[in-house]
Amino acid sequence: MDRNSLEHLADRLKAVVRGDFCEAEVLVRKVLDSRSSTLWRSEIAEHSLYISLWDYVTRALDNEDYLLAKKEEVRALETEMAGHVLGYRLHMGWLCRSESSPNSFPVIHEFLPS
Repeated sequence: MDRNSLEHLADRLKAVVRGDFCEAEVLVRKVLDSRSSTLWRSEIAEHSLYISLWDYVTRALDNEDYLLAKKEEVRALETEMAGHVLGYRLHMGWLCRSESSPNSFPVIHEFLPS
């Protein structure tokens, strides 16, 4: 885990949280305060942190348990947490392509007018 990234994440959470969603910031601060070398060197611990944060953010969005003026910031946090979780799972080979998956994807320029 990267301390600077987690400090920045905690600050971003603090700027948008309220209610039960405050627990997300508290969790990140607990990790930052931990002196456990096992925690700081463990990829699976980092994965576990982001799973928990993704859950907090998703529930906050579902329940509108955040500063409503900050909805886009909260949605961006949800996307970021999902990216951490799914990126790790992809890296570990825990996600696999189905037989019906496409082999190539269109680029955005194909959708934009010339």
